[in-house]
Amino acid sequence: MAKNRISAVFLTALFLILCGLWPVSACLLQGGTPEDTGENRTLAAYPELKNLRDLERFPAGFEAWLNDHMPAKTALVESQSALELGLFGEMAQDKVVFGTSRPWLFNRSEDGQPLETYKRTNLFSEEELDRISQNLSEMQQDFSDAGIRMVLMISPDKEQIYGDDYMPSSVAVLENEGRTEQLIGALRKMCPSLPVVYPAELLRKGREKEEVYYASDTHWNRIGACIACGALVDTLAEDTGSTWPGAEAFRERYHFSEKEKKAGDLQKLVRLGEEFDSTEYEAQEARTAEVSDVSEDVRGEVIRERSTNPEGLPLHVYLSGDSFRWNLTGFLQDSVSKSTITSRYYLDLEDVVSQEPDVFVYMIAERYLHELDRIPGYNTQALTY
Repeated sequence: MAKNRISAVFLTALFLILCGLWPVSACLLQGGTPEDTGENRTLAAYPELKNLRDLERFPAGFEAWLNDHMPAKTALVESQSALELGLFGEMAQDKVVFGTSRPWLFNRSEDGQPLETYKRTNLFSEEELDRISQNLSEMQQDFSDAGIRMVLMISPDKEQIYGDDYMPSSVAVLENEGRTEQLIGALRKMCPSLPVVYPAELLRKGREKEEVYYASDTHWNRIGACIACGALVDTLAEDTGSTWPGAEAFRERYHFSEKEKKAGDLQKLVRLGEEFDSTEYEAQEARTAEVSDVSEDVRGEVIRERSTNPEGLPLHVYLSGDSFRWNLTGFLQDSVSKSTITSRYYLDLEDVVSQEPDVFVYMIAERYLHELDRIPGYNTQALTY
């Protein structure tokens, strides 16, 4: 025991010494270029020092500059993370929950409160349920007036699918119904003609045979997206009179193979090393859709693309969704004869109506359900490109 304590103290002291020498030597040598911080912001500039007021602000400014421009910052932070995990089995952070089996991570950030949703502690009030239901009812009616059917799709949080398998027992779940069940129940009462697709049960069933979400990321992988797309097209096909094999048969159309390892968004959030990489899967079947009219934002992210596919169901689908749409896009394009898929943050109602789709799908991640009372592009101004 004493030997282990001495080793821990020695390693900690060594790390602190390296932390002190690393930035000093880097600045003296003037070597390298600033690393990408992984954050969507401008790097801090070197602080000016022209007068006494600048002198007061200099320490904080210098710290910000050094933090952004220190060479090999990512490697240093990953080393610190690995050291903390190796010595103490945990990290001093409040962004992720470490699963009971590595590399499984869960989202505990305040962005949408997914952990509180899993614990069923952040329930909607009756007023919130009424406001969301009323907004969706009005949106559905507006599309109906234009001859367009509307479907709401909720992408389940990973915690809802894998919490039973890998969530630590210290995270207690209440016995009451959760906010998603609250909302679905309210929608059935207030706008019963609005179809709601929430493929949690299919994904839980799928996880028994294969991975359906990335271990170190918040999103479903391509296998999970395939299952979710099958559930969506089940609903879309109801009014076409076309033969549709069903969600489970749709999954069996595709054969997936391991492609590579990738760093997940939760892994990047707390700078964990490659031992937390997730497996990427790829469908072996050739694509049947022809994609055109691809638009990107300033970061190169695809925010709109259209497709045609003579082999698909005779449906024109316009889907507006968040990042869960990325892995689902190819499967939907291969399923219907025509599609337009966009980011929900860039929703353009004029574009939707002008395309004259049969169905409009509004797709939203479960942790953002509270945003359904103020939808960008409908209640508020959307982003433009």
